[in-house]
Amino acid sequence: MGIIRRWPAGSVGSVGRTVVDAIPAWGLYRVLRALQGRPDVTRLVLDARAHPSEASVPIAFSVHQGRPRCVISDSAPFAFASHLVQVRAVPDAVIRDLQTRARGSGTLLCRLLREERAISSEELEREHDAHLRRVLQALMPRPFASWTIGTEPICDGVCSIRGVDPTPVLLRSVAQSDDIESIRRIVSRFFQAGEFHLTPGYEAFLSAAALQFRDARTLYLLRQGRRRELAETISTDERELRVVFAFIAAGVLSHQPPAPGAVVIRDAPEDPVTRELHAAVSEYRSKNHYEVLGVSVEARVSEVEDAVRRLRKRFANARFTEHETPRTREYLDEIHRRVEDAGRILADRDLRTAYNRTLGEQARDLEGLVVRIFDARREWENGRRALEAGDLSEAVRRFQAAHEKDPDEPQYEVSLARAMLAQSPSSPALEEAAKRLASILEVRPEFVDAHLVLAQILRLKGRKEEATDHVREALRFDPENAEARHLRELLSTRPPPLPRSFRKQPSGFLERLKRRLKLD
Repeated sequence: MGIIRRWPAGSVGSVGRTVVDAIPAWGLYRVLRALQGRPDVTRLVLDARAHPSEASVPIAFSVHQGRPRCVISDSAPFAFASHLVQVRAVPDAVIRDLQTRARGSGTLLCRLLREERAISSEELEREHDAHLRRVLQALMPRPFASWTIGTEPICDGVCSIRGVDPTPVLLRSVAQSDDIESIRRIVSRFFQAGEFHLTPGYEAFLSAAALQFRDARTLYLLRQGRRRELAETISTDERELRVVFAFIAAGVLSHQPPAPGAVVIRDAPEDPVTRELHAAVSEYRSKNHYEVLGVSVEARVSEVEDAVRRLRKRFANARFTEHETPRTREYLDEIHRRVEDAGRILADRDLRTAYNRTLGEQARDLEGLVVRIFDARREWENGRRALEAGDLSEAVRRFQAAHEKDPDEPQYEVSLARAMLAQSPSSPALEEAAKRLASILEVRPEFVDAHLVLAQILRLKGRKEEATDHVREALRFDPENAEARHLRELLSTRPPPLPRSFRKQPSGFLERLKRRLKLD
């Protein structure tokens, strides 16, 4: 087994350029990941000779954004025809006949299989993907004498649009590898090389590893950054050793200088404040974006925004000024980065959809929900613009449309109440709106916007003390909120006193009559 080295992203060359180089054992995954940023479909050809004296066995992949979509090889162990015979999807005689015709006409076997209806389209696609995963798993541990890339297409058959994610394939290959001594040797050498860290973006790989290795303790220790316990665990448990090796093989563990977002593997600090922040960082490292913010996978954008606001307040730098050290700053920076990244991704339609796909089986049905959430959000944003422009009827219409599309998002009811308040402050419907806002706050007491709209309604109704209470709550959750501060000033301002006169006023009828006659 060759030495594993980090594969630089630039090593795969530019579009259309051919690159020839050696790939060390377990290095294929790095090559595929280096191709991840390419928007075009790349032709990757591997020289699968196990020894320079052996005949070359070329294996060609069609790769799109780091995901292999198709594999073509004449070598029996890697040929699609051999796979179909092995799984008995197509009779051997039919395969031999189609192979002969394919060679004679220069047509791909997949195309002939489809045209001759030797296998159904659904089964052909299923077996095509199964074959691709099997070939990838067999090739993952192998070194390659050379490789080339280009932009020439290798097939126009039934390739999967998304392709095969190489991460689960790598993990499965590591889990089933027979060469445990080489794995142990490489991990030992890696630990001896000094301090190491999880690279930014490791969360997706860690989630995939959790599906493959389930309750592996090393996954927890990696998240926590606990080096000593990690070394002890892999020294006595072969399965845990494989987990750490998979992270090394994938380049997710690195000795390179840590970039922003890296998780350094080290022991816990002694200082109580730093230990508290270390525990928070460790906790967030083990969670996905939804868990970091403490919201469900069905969370609406307003819930995401409330959660981000709450965590900003909890981990504000000002709270830790007296205990500031380089380590506390490092931990706070990581916490802030994780919170902001979670908020940014979950509040964006495309980013959230892409992120949900990395979560595994439980996220498959979320795409329709995300579409509905953000379609309604677009209506709400249009309504907000109309409200700012003074087009109150259009704002009401848009907010109602948003509420109809997503009735579980209370933000739209709050905005509707705000538009009604601006349109007709004396509307009887505002009484019902106030009741609904109060109900929303029972479930979402941190919903600042609901507090502010309800405070305005109560102020108009003369219920000044109740309005002040809601403004106070809004400022508790968001001390810098400009609208809340303005409302507080309005509610604390007393009306100017009536002018007073200290002259004695006539009390009886005769005195008043005399005074009037004098004035006349």
